[in-house]
Amino acid sequence: MPTRSALLVIDMQNATVAMAHRGAETVAAIAGLSERARAAGVPVVTVRRRDEGMVFGTEGWQVVPELAPRAGEPVVDKTTPDSFLETGLDALLKDLAVTEVIVTGFATEICVDTTARQALSRGYAWSSSPTGTPPRSGAPRTAI
Repeated sequence: MPTRSALLVIDMQNATVAMAHRGAETVAAIAGLSERARAAGVPVVTVRRRDEGMVFGTEGWQVVPELAPRAGEPVVDKTTPDSFLETGLDALLKDLAVTEVIVTGFATEICVDTTARQALSRGYAWSSSPTGTPPRSGAPRTAI
């Protein structure tokens, strides 16, 4: 079966980017990756955190403008670090015939790592963004 990839952009919302180390650089890198994915016909899936700290509709909850989903692109809301848990992400990826996920977003050591591990558990191949993703603080990491 041929590989079909999807790019997952996790928690790149105003409030999380504001606390990220080198947030503007990371946004620019992920924006470039998103554009390359779109140009190659790879679906870009935006995953948003929604909980008591990230209230639906607030400025902090909004995806940063540079990474806002385009019309018709899928958006998944989650309430835990696992982008698959109690969301429609798995069904969405299956509907798109995705076999591999490219995982990027905020923050490497929490939500990106958890989602990547759950993708493996569900049978998806995965890779992390070649640009890396920002941890909450300290030096950026380039791999999960």
